[in-house]
Amino acid sequence: MKKSFLEACSRMVLLLILAASAGQARADNSALNPLGVETIDALILIILDAIVKIGVPVITFFFVLTGFYYTTAMGDTSKVSKAHTMFRYTLIGSAVVLGAKVIYEILRNTLTKLN
Repeated sequence: MKKSFLEACSRMVLLLILAASAGQARADNSALNPLGVETIDALILIILDAIVKIGVPVITFFFVLTGFYYTTAMGDTSKVSKAHTMFRYTLIGSAVVLGAKVIYEILRNTLTKLN
């Protein structure tokens, strides 16, 4: 009983310390902006840059894997068909990932002209 009371008290003190440090307000009364972006456009461009930087190695991996499937097919029509399908989807995915900024700019310009 005494042990559980001491544990509860120590947890309460720890919680109060954490709550006090987390609840401190900023002196200039502004929100913390770790990315340093001011607009939604800039945020979307940062996200698209990250997608492209991550997507390029993934695209390369899938092109190599598709070539491996073609090589190991050795004339088997079902394996060659699987490699064709994988190649098609890799091309489509790479077009979407690498063209993401272009697609975004087209959509942004179209929506801007509508206003």
